[in-house]
Amino acid sequence: AGVCRLCLKSDTSQAEYCSSLSEEEPRVALDLPDRQVLQKPPGWEVERTTPSKQGMHTSLFGGDIRQLADFLKSLCSVRACSIASDPEHHFGFVHRLDVPGSGLILAAKTYEAYYDMCLQLNAGMIARDYIALCHGWLPPLVSKISASVGWVPGDTSPSSVNEKHGKQALTHVKVIAHASKGSGKFTLLMIRIATGRRHQIRAHLAHIGHPTVADGKYTSEPTFFSDLTWCPRNFLHRFR
Repeated sequence: AGVCRLCLKSDTSQAEYCSSLSEEEPRVALDLPDRQVLQKPPGWEVERTTPSKQGMHTSLFGGDIRQLADFLKSLCSVRACSIASDPEHHFGFVHRLDVPGSGLILAAKTYEAYYDMCLQLNAGMIARDYIALCHGWLPPLVSKISASVGWVPGDTSPSSVNEKHGKQALTHVKVIAHASKGSGKFTLLMIRIATGRRHQIRAHLAHIGHPTVADGKYTSEPTFFSDLTWCPRNFLHRFR
């Protein structure tokens, strides 16, 4: 099997990246009567609306990507949670996380909860906080990245900063620590996104020259595989 296309920007057969990451199972972090919070492991895709075999989507390079939507459907019956089988409402998910990343994701059990959370999200009432390790020493005075992000729907190519055709995107960053490993320099960041564009954090950090560690889409292949020798997954996690 090759490296999953959703994790890499080109076909590279040197590692079974996504399939190795997806060995960890999701779990329910918070369960309420009409909504829940799931912990997504790295290597899982939140949802894919195109037909696929149960629990998997087969990438163009032979790797299998497990679907969080199938895990969600396994938690409740169709009658008790019909939205979990409704692709038009994203199976109850109100936002996404990138395949190689991990963290908390909101899912509705009812249509009322779905629209309630969508309203809160669009009104900026739901904080989305991440921890990330990026390449280089980012100056502590940098507190935000404001740059439009563009992408082609259905295309697995990296998103890019595109002021003419992209959508407005704002990422708040706070430098927590600087670190060194051999000749490499790194910055630990706490991040809050004000918008939710595709690959927003990774695209923004790459745009300013500080891509996240172990990121197969936004770093060169030599850098990516060098990172994998000490960090087996993309260092980006939503913790709140």
